[in-house]
Amino acid sequence: MGLYEELKAKLPASLMPGNVGTVDSVTWDYTFPITFDLGTDPIIGPGFIKTAFFQVQQEAAFILKNVSWSANTQDAYLAPLTIELRDRQSSRFFQNTPIPVQAYGDRYLPTQLDSPLYISPNAFVDVTMRTWIPENVTLSGPISYTFSFRGIRIRVKDAADMLGNVFG
Repeated sequence: MGLYEELKAKLPASLMPGNVGTVDSVTWDYTFPITFDLGTDPIIGPGFIKTAFFQVQQEAAFILKNVSWSANTQDAYLAPLTIELRDRQSSRFFQNTPIPVQAYGDRYLPTQLDSPLYISPNAFVDVTMRTWIPENVTLSGPISYTFSFRGIRIRVKDAADMLGNVFG
């Protein structure tokens, strides 16, 4: 009996490690970081918009399970900004409305998504930062944000089987 079979017989599905088994059924943790550098003393207002993206490489799909962020100054943490996620190929948005950055957990306590999001290989995900305020506001100092999109990578061949095994 191999290691995979032995672990499967003794562990509940939620504790089964993803890095054991054949190459077609292995999953692995992965993080896509994105940084928004707004510069020094940026002005945000009605026309403010910044877009960054990440691309899922072709060897495996990505299942997005949680999102976190951090900023470099107190002004950055308090800024009235939102982000929205969009799959560039299908133009589908991953939420109904832009979400304030403060609604996401920080890097030590990431926001767990209720339903993990499947992102195909070679897909681009656009992350757009905006504001909802009607007047210009100047933030103090150099302002930057780092968002981390964490989840697991899976081979597409077994995606249908593997999606049933994805937990929290």
